[in-house]
Amino acid sequence: MLRGVRYPPPSNVIGLDGTTYHFSALDAGERLAGQIWSPKASTPTARLVAVVEALRAYSVSSTTQGAMALCRLALAVNPEGRRLTGRCT
Repeated sequence: MLRGVRYPPPSNVIGLDGTTYHFSALDAGERLAGQIWSPKASTPTARLVAVVEALRAYSVSSTTQGAMALCRLALAVNPEGRRLTGRCT
């Protein structure tokens, strides 16, 4: 997923309203990092952003509903076409 955000957008793209998300990780000793501005809803990156936002909300006010929402969002990330399996109980 990080490989999809490692290149900046073309310099002729101007955004007026939105949020820039920065991601970083280590993969086999290689540092991966990138950013994306307001990812499109249908992309794996947007689903990851939804998980992060749900985790942030859950950390502020942990509820059973919040835990279930976080679990469902995490299972929906689906990086690189892989299907995550699990149940939210």
